[in-house]
Amino acid sequence: DSGYQSSHLEIPKGKPITLAVRRTSGAGCATSVEFPSLGVKKDLPAGEVVLINLPGLAAGEYSFACGMGMYRGTLMVLKSPNP
Repeated sequence: DSGYQSSHLEIPKGKPITLAVRRTSGAGCATSVEFPSLGVKKDLPAGEVVLINLPGLAAGEYSFACGMGMYRGTLMVLKSPNP
């Protein structure tokens, strides 16, 4: 009901990843998630796990949000892995 948990994700650059997302609430506008700069949008049916495949990305910050932009998050692609 209060947004994405976690709303800040960190991944290594250049490696494809699969995010597993599950919407636990029927309320609010989080019926989908969008990564605008990547051209990715996925519907999030309540209670179901949705897999989102992302290609290897360049280092930087990529935002994601619900369809209305009320819930937001950040995908940080790191230049090098965390120690």
